[in-house]
Amino acid sequence: MNAFRGIGFSFGSWAPGVAGPICEMVRTVLHKMWPCGTWAEAGAARICATVNYGWARGGEVDQPLLRGGPGGTCGRPALASAVMTIVSLKELRAELRDLAEPAVRAQQERVLSRAEDDELLGVRVPVLRKLARAYRGLSLDDVDVLLRSRVHEERFAGLLVLAEQVRTARGADRKALVDFYLARTECVDNWDLVDGSAHVVLGPWLLEGDLRVLDELAASAWLWDRRIAVLATLALIREGRFEPTFHLVLTLREDPEPLIHKALGWMLREIGRRDEPLMVAFLDRHLDELPRITVRYATERLAPAERARFVKAR
Repeated sequence: MNAFRGIGFSFGSWAPGVAGPICEMVRTVLHKMWPCGTWAEAGAARICATVNYGWARGGEVDQPLLRGGPGGTCGRPALASAVMTIVSLKELRAELRDLAEPAVRAQQERVLSRAEDDELLGVRVPVLRKLARAYRGLSLDDVDVLLRSRVHEERFAGLLVLAEQVRTARGADRKALVDFYLARTECVDNWDLVDGSAHVVLGPWLLEGDLRVLDELAASAWLWDRRIAVLATLALIREGRFEPTFHLVLTLREDPEPLIHKALGWMLREIGRRDEPLMVAFLDRHLDELPRITVRYATERLAPAERARFVKAR
């Protein structure tokens, strides 16, 4: 639909009166392409919104339709309604089941520790990411339903949709989405769900918000809260901010869970990819305090002799 954005700038700014005929023409063409009607109306609504409003706020019509956000303001409730006919929870759930692969499910059963009532479908993560982009307009009510589902991939899809919404949200809208996530971490109950969401949902907020949430999560009795704290710092690491990760490594070095030790080592390794001397210096200072598995994970990318020096010491 980006190709139609130019229409908004060309017509909207100097001849708003032509928008109606253009929309009718677009609607007629799309109905011929999609006789079912639903897709045609949703597509026409998206394009016509660009024609009518594209010059007002560039890029807005491609943003998620969040409550209180762009999709519910500017006098455009019809756009939200039309697009939501295509972006439906029922359709997403159906697609997830259609895209399931028995071989992937078998692999999941080997590597994921899950509750007895959890259902695995067997959908690949890249496929989930693609679906999340397509369904990024889901309402938060629908995302909440997904997060509380006992189908593993539905929870994962809900988290990835939330990540897509965080990516385009700003200011108070982004803060509301992060609060929504933090209020539902009991639904983020496996390592793949944490690893796929923490740095892309909470992470962007950390770049502009209060880092104290990391200490709050790290102090939680819920294993996955603690792992969320560690994995969220990946967003900071990618921006060259390493101190919060070092702080968490020391805070959680005596954590009883191996999954936390592995996460700490992974984030140290990510720091080492960007500043190896700094990471090595940190290990030299704290080697006796760190879990062996953390050291092994952290040093995976070091030269063999350098790695052996640390591993043998632990």
